[in-house]
Amino acid sequence: MLTRIITDGGSPRYKHQRILNALDAVVSLPALRSTMLLGNWHKWLRLDCPEPVIHYVTRIYKQWTTIAKDVPGFCADSGDVQKLEFLAPSIPEDRIQICRMIKGRLIFRNVNDPASRDMILRNILSLEGIITSLKTFNTNMNYLEIAMDILRRYVIEDGEKTQHHTLFQNLAAHWDHRKAVVEYKEGHFRRLAATHFKIAVVQLILFVLRHFPYLSNIQPLQDRRGVRALVAEVDDYFLFLLYTLASQLGFSTSKVRRGVNQSCRPSRPRKYVLSGYQRKWRGGKPPMRSFLDLETGSFLPTLLGTAKDKDTSLFVQADFITAFFGRISYSL
Repeated sequence: MLTRIITDGGSPRYKHQRILNALDAVVSLPALRSTMLLGNWHKWLRLDCPEPVIHYVTRIYKQWTTIAKDVPGFCADSGDVQKLEFLAPSIPEDRIQICRMIKGRLIFRNVNDPASRDMILRNILSLEGIITSLKTFNTNMNYLEIAMDILRRYVIEDGEKTQHHTLFQNLAAHWDHRKAVVEYKEGHFRRLAATHFKIAVVQLILFVLRHFPYLSNIQPLQDRRGVRALVAEVDDYFLFLLYTLASQLGFSTSKVRRGVNQSCRPSRPRKYVLSGYQRKWRGGKPPMRSFLDLETGSFLPTLLGTAKDKDTSLFVQADFITAFFGRISYSL
């Protein structure tokens, strides 16, 4: 999984050393180790996208060291992690649940000092976004994997593995920074005063995640068992839209250049079979109703302005982007 390399000086290093360093920090906290799931790392390393992986794993470490901050003798176990992961302190219902668990001694039972327990509560409530763990990481990597595989198949320049070691290095080598735009609605753009690579690549990823059932054979989850909402299959029109957006964002691989020159008719309007029940979603591949919310609303300007105290699909998607790519800002 982590190929060992001997440097000229004779000291061992690893092919994925930066990921290993970030992971070492997380597993130094014993409570987080139980959801390590080593078998999944072969899949994640295959994606060749270490940058978002490192950012997410670093967020796990920062959140849990924040929870422990200024608490002498802090002690957590895997049960504490399981009760807190996927909760968002900014959402009122989750804040109430967290307060109830602290005051009812349902979590951090080994911390007995009342002042220390109050400090833990303040630390948790100070966290931004959804509380992460190695379980939330694996759940969300399954979602990111969809986007990475689609980009590799339809956008990434082939045959450049030795030149550009990661998927994002490949994309950056074929990106024109002068095309500074932000998409605020499907096919509608505003000019930016300036841009940077992260703004462009995140918009490309958001497009893929808005339309992944039409760019692959992967379906959204069911809101209720037995209700199959749609048939996933690659649609040439959505491929054309992907190529068009990539070009407008400044990406110019050979696949994109060929794709924008292909004529394609718009697809027929799609009909969905929906359950009356909306499944709760806090990470990973979205259920159908959440997917439809994202299909119409998951654009960068909307996500940046999403309310952080509302449990919505857009809040979850915005936090997903922040967890993997960090904060994003731009000027019109």
